[in-house]
Amino acid sequence: MNNMKFGIGLIPQGNDDENIRLSKLAEDAGFEYLWISDNPNMDLYKLLRNILIETETIKIGPGVTNPFIRKPGKLSIEMMNLNKLSDNRITLGIGPGNKSQLDKMNITWEKPLTKLKRSINVINDMNHNNPKNKIPIYVEATGPKLVELAGKLTNGVMVNASHPKDYGMILKQVENSPEISKKGENQFDIMAYSATSIDNDYQKAQNAAKIVVAFIIAGSPAHVLERHGISEEIRNDIYLSLSKGNIGGGMRLVKDDFIEEFSIAGTCEDIIPKIKDLEKIGVTQYIASAPIGNNIAESIKLFGEVISTY
Repeated sequence: MNNMKFGIGLIPQGNDDENIRLSKLAEDAGFEYLWISDNPNMDLYKLLRNILIETETIKIGPGVTNPFIRKPGKLSIEMMNLNKLSDNRITLGIGPGNKSQLDKMNITWEKPLTKLKRSINVINDMNHNNPKNKIPIYVEATGPKLVELAGKLTNGVMVNASHPKDYGMILKQVENSPEISKKGENQFDIMAYSATSIDNDYQKAQNAAKIVVAFIIAGSPAHVLERHGISEEIRNDIYLSLSKGNIGGGMRLVKDDFIEEFSIAGTCEDIIPKIKDLEKIGVTQYIASAPIGNNIAESIKLFGEVISTY
């Protein structure tokens, strides 16, 4: 029996009508989860509410938010209200935030783990007081301390990676965690938040993935590059092109094997075995995230064919 669940990660479009349309397409395609990329310039709770009203079964939540842009008190109250409204269709992805992104917003990235833990504790307190409406919590895990925190306090981890080789440390830590073992079998999710590009034309899917892969490589630390056989010199060249606004130049530096390492791109037939490889190592939810494809709506429909094989 297959246990893989499927989610989709959406970057909000310009208006709610389009976000709702894409959400309904995702639900119709068979996605069980919809993860909305959060930013402080959007009305997150309004968007979630509008999508919940217009959909029927898909579970919805920020994927991910952080305690610097969403204060724990308001976050917990708003999410619980939405969960009760939707008959328990709210879920929550949360992480420590990204220093470089928060710097651009003039937000000080201070004591991120402490603030993340406080947010999770506030939501867990809300869950304790509302046992019939508990909100599942998942932590964006980028290191061992975050995996440890997730194991103690939440339902799983979200990992921004597309290749099995990037899961070694996390899988080992999960396997050896007494806190996770106490939860019982199949009670802790490992979710692959994967750069995905699907098209009936293999080359079109590959080309659509290039821009996302360029940004992933540009922001990758040395140990990740080494794991994938990419030199820091190449990383620096890509970063320099992107930082100067030369997006095309950055994309041209992305080789085909880089796309294989940092995304899952191709036709349905290409993508299915790669998802199976992630499932074999213990991934329990595959989240198809940006770019998804040249045409997001058509790619969502096409991905439904992948889901149907499960």
